[in-house]
Amino acid sequence: MLILDSPSNDPRFNIAAEEYLMKETQGEYAFFYINDPSVIIGKHQNALAEINIPWIRQHEIPVIRRMSGGGTVWHDRGNLNFSFILNGQEGKLVNFRQYAGPVVEYLRGLGIGAEFGERNEILAGGLKISGNAEHIHRNRVLHHGTLLYSSDLSMLQNALDTDPDLYEDRAVQSIPCRVGNIRDLLDKPMDIAGFRRQLIANVMLHFQDSEIFALGERETGRIQELVLEKYSRWNWNMGYSPKYRLQREWMIGRILLKTELEVEKGHIKNCRLTVLKQFLFPDNIPPGERKKNILPDDAIVTGARNYGNLYDILGRQTRDAGPGKEPVGDLTRGAARSKIAADSAIRDASRLKVLAEGLIGVPHDPDALRTAISERDLVKPGWIDIFVKGLF
Repeated sequence: MLILDSPSNDPRFNIAAEEYLMKETQGEYAFFYINDPSVIIGKHQNALAEINIPWIRQHEIPVIRRMSGGGTVWHDRGNLNFSFILNGQEGKLVNFRQYAGPVVEYLRGLGIGAEFGERNEILAGGLKISGNAEHIHRNRVLHHGTLLYSSDLSMLQNALDTDPDLYEDRAVQSIPCRVGNIRDLLDKPMDIAGFRRQLIANVMLHFQDSEIFALGERETGRIQELVLEKYSRWNWNMGYSPKYRLQREWMIGRILLKTELEVEKGHIKNCRLTVLKQFLFPDNIPPGERKKNILPDDAIVTGARNYGNLYDILGRQTRDAGPGKEPVGDLTRGAARSKIAADSAIRDASRLKVLAEGLIGVPHDPDALRTAISERDLVKPGWIDIFVKGLF
């Protein structure tokens, strides 16, 4: 058993290192690393359904897809990650409890009542302190897990705060649970560096033929290639998600819209945009609809005062779409108003159809959509950022 203590805090490098050690070498390893703040999603998950997109983007948190299954986890400098990469016999490689055994044993030695849970997690005091996942490659198994030692749990909760009703898919979904930090369960204080050293020492005692190992220049170079080829690329981290559908209602100015998207291989396959309601005055917007707005309350009122209809929001390409304005003719005032409203609804539907068609084939990614909408003049510049938020 080779013991590798990573010198890097780059999550892309460490996740890539696991793949390199697993697939491009034949040795057995115990690999330990601490990452900078990041969200690590399972191979078969819908990335957008697992993360708080606005918060993640605001705080510039990288989202990285690992090669193992399971749910989404939060990494930061208060979380220690461990990986065991072992050879074995095909068909007998999956054994979560056995591979996590040395870690559970170590925690119990610290006086923590650690136990292995039904969902392949490590629990203590009714709280989840470790999530575990595995990946099989030929006759080799990767078993890795987190150890929440002194993580910022508020950051964890913000990063993974999602609306489960937005997305319809067959992806693996994370199961919410109560989490806790190991440091809070210790009788004697210890920093994470000491916790890390003691864990490595205990693993070396468990695997008695173990020795310290360090990555050489060639190994590091190959891992960096994997970082660039795979773990830094949108196509893997986000676009690899299973196909999904998104439905949401949201307000822009005083217009209540409905978005319906079908996404496959990360790209929009079908898109439908529908006007559900248009409010004449800000005061007419009910509180329930007001909550669907993606802007603060004061921005809702400002937008509603300055923009009266969809025409004012759309770019030239979509404004000019649809049937032209027909003369009203000799109708009563009430009938004329009804006809104008009907004609307006027809034109709005035509314009939204053009807008929706302009999004087909675009990656379901905020930056890609912002660029496409701007270049194709689908929405006026001042409304593009708001409109993009309504597509997530």
